[in-house]
Amino acid sequence: MDQGQSLCPLRGCAAAVSTPGPRPAMPSGATTRSAATCRARYFPEEFYRYMFRTVSSPAPKPKLRHRLGRWLSRREYVADAMKEQADLSAFDHKPSGPLVVGLVLIVLSLVVGGWPTIALLGVLAAWFGEPLLFVIGGPVAYGVSWGIWGLGMLISGKESMKYGNMFTRWGARKLTERLLRDAPEPP
Repeated sequence: MDQGQSLCPLRGCAAAVSTPGPRPAMPSGATTRSAATCRARYFPEEFYRYMFRTVSSPAPKPKLRHRLGRWLSRREYVADAMKEQADLSAFDHKPSGPLVVGLVLIVLSLVVGGWPTIALLGVLAAWFGEPLLFVIGGPVAYGVSWGIWGLGMLISGKESMKYGNMFTRWGARKLTERLLRDAPEPP
């Protein structure tokens, strides 16, 4: 037997498989056939393909988006939203006056205390050569924006929380459905 051959574990025929170390002696009555011939004789091709694929490469891991979608779908909040088919039907009718005023104040607070105002104060401080305009004006604008935000939340009241919760449930349902789209069934 060649140095590059070893015995087939099935029937003792010589298989062209490279193994390290000394080769065992061939038993009496063993024939010398190639590994492909041995495999073809004792394994149907479909079984060999299935067995080789199962042994050599495990099942592919689900994509990250599918795993995230399954994780989200197991959360009570998202599971309820999916079961009830949460939608935006409450937005069908016109919102109340206090809700609109409150939302306008909340958006205004983002503009007053946000980066646009602070950048404007920085430019004005550099233009006029008054650094205190930026040093004092920036924190004051930020504090005023929080006050406007609180007033907006107070005016919009519990109704804004209802709309926010409804929108979040709808968004969670849509996101989870999109993540689970074309996902294989879990094992």
